[in-house]
Amino acid sequence: MINTLLGSRARKDYPYVLVIGFNKTGTTSIHKLFEDNGIPSIHWDNGNLARTCLINTLKGNRVLKGYDNKYNVFSDFMYRTGNFLFEGNSLFRQMNIDYPEAYFIYNTRNIDDWVKSRVNHTGIVNGLNLLQLQKRILSTTSNTQAIEYWKRARTQFEGELKEYFANNNRFIEIDISDPCFPEKISSHTKIPLNVNLWKNHSASIIERNNIVI
Repeated sequence: MINTLLGSRARKDYPYVLVIGFNKTGTTSIHKLFEDNGIPSIHWDNGNLARTCLINTLKGNRVLKGYDNKYNVFSDFMYRTGNFLFEGNSLFRQMNIDYPEAYFIYNTRNIDDWVKSRVNHTGIVNGLNLLQLQKRILSTTSNTQAIEYWKRARTQFEGELKEYFANNNRFIEIDISDPCFPEKISSHTKIPLNVNLWKNHSASIIERNNIVI
């Protein structure tokens, strides 16, 4: 989903919030929770969000330059082409350096459910879905090898994330199955959100909680 708040500007009375969970972990619902509460929020932006973050980092600019004057909340940092996949949440260290007062949310879910959702993801870029792209990158025809790669990469990422943010009160990890998920987001970010606006915005949801995956 591309943010539709054209012309929006970051609200100086609210902090930056960086939602650094992988795609298929409720990023759309989190984005809409903030957006529906009137907080300028950007989600994916057709891959341009992650692409811009990568280019900015390589150029030595603030990682979110070009977005940070318009939005407070950022989510779904994935960029892909027909032969390249970039998980922009890997830039969490640079994000923390560039935005030292920002709040970080690592939205997560059961790893097997997450993999299943990724496998079933129907978004096509240059003729390939996400699983097909991963197999191309790994030079394999095996779904199992691609899936195991995702699991290993996520496990490694989580280890690095927890080590880096150890004892940092601006970081929180929340499972999207947590029934108090929106309340915890509001409490963590110090933003008084109307949690009743927490709802699904996609056909693909965890039905018991109406959470977009």
